[in-house]
Amino acid sequence: MANWRELDCFSDAERAAFDWTESVTRISDGVPSSDQFAALNAYFDDRQIVDLTATAANMNPLNRVGISFGLEPPE
Repeated sequence: MANWRELDCFSDAERAAFDWTESVTRISDGVPSSDQFAALNAYFDDRQIVDLTATAANMNPLNRVGISFGLEPPE
């Protein structure tokens, strides 16, 4: 979700998760910061953080396959 920062409908926990996920997805821009991890850790336990990170990491190759084949999400 490209515009999550502009929307006011998300909780602080959701914003921390979006920020972390975006950073994991854009790893070529640099590693997630300790501030990002601290924000995430304020709302989620270690297992939840691992699950969130693994989900983001696993979605990235799937998205690349979909983009490569010109697939569009269903409406």
